[in-house]
Amino acid sequence: MVPGLSTEPGAPAIGRNSKIRLRTPGGAEIDTFIKEIEMISYRTRPEKITVPVLLPNDITKEQVPPGTEVFLLDEKFETIGQCAPRS
Repeated sequence: MVPGLSTEPGAPAIGRNSKIRLRTPGGAEIDTFIKEIEMISYRTRPEKITVPVLLPNDITKEQVPPGTEVFLLDEKFETIGQCAPRS
């Protein structure tokens, strides 16, 4: 899923096998998990950094249209901390 999930301070720190719910703009819901975390090398640092994720093979692009919301289902999770400014 691109652009991916937020990396803003206070956002849930997601990882492989995190349980998620996808809610499409049409209201359909799919419970699934994060198969892998994708890594992207940016030429220039974007204003907002996100983390693209790979979903299981049984989830198709057609099932996850633009505008689909992602909800973390895990009951316990850590949050992303504040990063030191880059120099």
